[in-house]
Amino acid sequence: MLRQDLIQQLNDARIKLDTALENIDPQTELNPGLMVKDMLAHISAWDEVCVDSLRIHAGGEEHVEEIESILR
Repeated sequence: MLRQDLIQQLNDARIKLDTALENIDPQTELNPGLMVKDMLAHISAWDEVCVDSLRIHAGGEEHVEEIESILR
């Protein structure tokens, strides 16, 4: 996959998520104790991990250790 294609896919996914969330109150409870705002914080954190990982991979390095520690 070309870099520009990947960037376009990430942008398209963000637009879809933003559109889906336009009319949803962040305080809406998804499950007991889990609100939309909590899920968005989770997605945001993973976005940061993914972007960091892509930058590191683009530089020719691997970024496995940090992701493995997050999954534990």
